[in-house]
Amino acid sequence: MAEKILVTFSIDEELFFEFARAVKQNNLSREDVIEFYMRYFVNESNNKPVANFDGNNEQPTKNPTTVLLDKCSSYKVGELANIVLRKLLESGVATEREVIEFQKASGATQVDRLHITFGRYVKDNFGLSFPLLITPQRLQYDVGNNFYTISLFVGGKKFYLCSQWVESLHREKLEAWIRKHLPIWFAQSDENSRNQMIHWIESL
Repeated sequence: MAEKILVTFSIDEELFFEFARAVKQNNLSREDVIEFYMRYFVNESNNKPVANFDGNNEQPTKNPTTVLLDKCSSYKVGELANIVLRKLLESGVATEREVIEFQKASGATQVDRLHITFGRYVKDNFGLSFPLLITPQRLQYDVGNNFYTISLFVGGKKFYLCSQWVESLHREKLEAWIRKHLPIWFAQSDENSRNQMIHWIESL
C-alpha cells in the first residue's frame, strides 16, 4: 500500500479563483483539480510532456492538447466538431452535468420546435443556439437537418451531434472548450485510456 504524503503549498489569488472556477464549472472534486494542477506544475517546471508521443522520454514534446489542435488547424470548424469533438465526447471528456446541458437550446424557436429545455451552456461555451446533442426521440422534430446523421454514444446513451458550425462564430469557442477539458481528462484517466487517445491523435 502506497504511503500517504502530506503536502502544503500556497497559490496566488488569481490562481486560487481559477482553481475555484474549475471545481464549480467541471463538477470535479477538489482532489481531482489539485491533481490536475500538480501535474501541470510538474510538467511546466521540468519542461516535460504530459505524455510522450514518440516513446522517447529524453526529448520533451508538446502536450497532447496542443498537438491535437495543431494537427487540426487546417480542418474546417465542422470537421473539428464532427471528428475531434465527437471523439472527445465519446471518450468521456465531458461531465455528466455537461451532457445534460448539451441537450438544451438558447433559441426559443429551437426549444419549441424540438420540445426541449431552455439553457445557456451551449450558447456560452460553443456559440450555438441549437443543442449540442439531441436524442433520437427529439431528432424526429428536427425538420432542418441541423444534426449529423451518424449517431454517437456518450455515457452509454445515443445522441446526434449538432452540425450548424460557422467558422467565424464557433471555432474559437470550440477550441477553447477543448483546451480547457482535454488536459483535465488526461489528468484523470488511466494509462491505457491516455495511450489510446495519444495514438488516435497521432493517427490524424
